[in-house]
Amino acid sequence: MIINFIVTGGLMGVVLIVTAFTTYPNLPEVPLLIALCGIALIVPFVSFPFTNFVWSAVELCIHPLEGEERELLAEYRSHRVDPPSRSS
Repeated sequence: MIINFIVTGGLMGVVLIVTAFTTYPNLPEVPLLIALCGIALIVPFVSFPFTNFVWSAVELCIHPLEGEERELLAEYRSHRVDPPSRSS
């Protein structure tokens, strides 16, 4: 969740700064507000799968699997059924 917030806030900051520098004397408030609201509403949903994956990887690096968790993972892998292969 925090990575998602950083990505969305960073993109909003970049859009705001680039717009401010390129249109300095006459800042287009309404189009900028619409663009920033669109970013705030769309980017979290679009980037969620990627940021969730990154956060899970960070979590596993910080807290690696312990004994019982490793056993459960091994048991899961031994009982997992592979999907049938597609024949042409």
